[in-house]
Amino acid sequence: QAGLLTAFWGGVSRSLLIHISNHGFPGFRFIHSCQMWAATLPLVAEKCPDDDTKVKVSAFHKAISVIGPGIMVCLADSDIGGLFTMALAGSQCGYALLPLQALLIPALYMAQELTIRLGICSRRSLVGLVYEHFGWWAGGVVLVACLGVCIGAVISEFSGVAAVGELWGLPRWASCSMSAAGLSALILCSSFSAIERLGLALGASLVVFLVLGAVCRPTAQELSGWLSMPTEQLERPVVRQLVAANIGTVVTPWMLFYQLSAVAEKRLTQKDLQLARLDTAVGAVSTQAIMAAVLVTYARLAPGSDMSNLPLHEALVMPLRPLLGDTAARTVMSCGLLGASLLATIVAALAVAWNCGDAAGTWMTGKDTWRYVFLGSVLAGALTVGFDLINIFTLNVFIQVMNAVALPVTVGALFMLARSEALPSTLRLQGGYAALTGVVFSICSAVGVACAFL
Repeated sequence: QAGLLTAFWGGVSRSLLIHISNHGFPGFRFIHSCQMWAATLPLVAEKCPDDDTKVKVSAFHKAISVIGPGIMVCLADSDIGGLFTMALAGSQCGYALLPLQALLIPALYMAQELTIRLGICSRRSLVGLVYEHFGWWAGGVVLVACLGVCIGAVISEFSGVAAVGELWGLPRWASCSMSAAGLSALILCSSFSAIERLGLALGASLVVFLVLGAVCRPTAQELSGWLSMPTEQLERPVVRQLVAANIGTVVTPWMLFYQLSAVAEKRLTQKDLQLARLDTAVGAVSTQAIMAAVLVTYARLAPGSDMSNLPLHEALVMPLRPLLGDTAARTVMSCGLLGASLLATIVAALAVAWNCGDAAGTWMTGKDTWRYVFLGSVLAGALTVGFDLINIFTLNVFIQVMNAVALPVTVGALFMLARSEALPSTLRLQGGYAALTGVVFSICSAVGVACAFL
């Protein structure tokens, strides 16, 4: 009865607001902002939807229709920040952090897999789910966290776009403006399926880092050298800092906001669960393989180099020049870096757009709130980086702190939702796996906070 009353009054409020809007009431904008938490959001499904009414398709076409969100979001984790961290790790620590890349695969998969369950069973965003189950105060906190980390990520990714432009002599404002124009045209003229295909194509450009790692041809003795590395060398402050940065960024809040909404947008059902899990597992393995390849490349080509004091574009290209030559080195790095930056920009911008649209009660109802949020976040990133409105180093420090603060909030909300009635009992997080997930989330959150503040 409470749900029916909520839906009824939400419908009344929505109709009234539309009427006021059409008749030009001057206080409409203020009223609409105050009513954003009104019950205009779709009710959470009592059980996971099934696809009995769907037209039967071949197994191949079924797989193609399901696969996408997991691979796309995990590859977006190989963004400019992650790639530069791995380059630093390789140049300063050799192959010491190579085993860590494999150990982080389960942590990444565990977090993203929970978003699949919730997206399938609720067809809501993370912000919408928190609002529905824990109230508007909790929903407001998660919404603020979403705005901060996602818009911060978009701005940060434009520094990668600017770095690619500087490799070819383009000023920052030109490269950022062209990228923003292209992304704006994409979101205004394309469907989500087209956007997803473009995202996967951009993710495919990251293969260049795997090729680079193979071309470097490290020997088995070199790869196993970390086993004989002196303990005092592993205890150096720089090694501890890079380990903390690596662990603290494996579970990224904007990735969680994106995949839950993307699963809901694709209307996946419980029968798609295994394929969606495979999609995420492939993505988790792929992104960590790319990270490992970058580490190997710079451990082999730039041992002992201090790249932290060089401009971003020079730091990443300089070690490649002796191997590939200047033009080829710039071309290869441009391909990988631009693809990574644009992919992460699309993922982060869609994440904030979908969650804000859901919060405003307009998500998946035919209105364009989410498109405006997407355009606004992309414009903010292009202007901030393109016109040097803030120092990039200061910006990255601020974003790191913001991510550290938002991570416990985001994974905490995800964990509580996965153990609540948002999921049916058959898919609810429970038992030993729930305890293990809680430990992993706690470690990632603690390391992320330590990396930002200590």
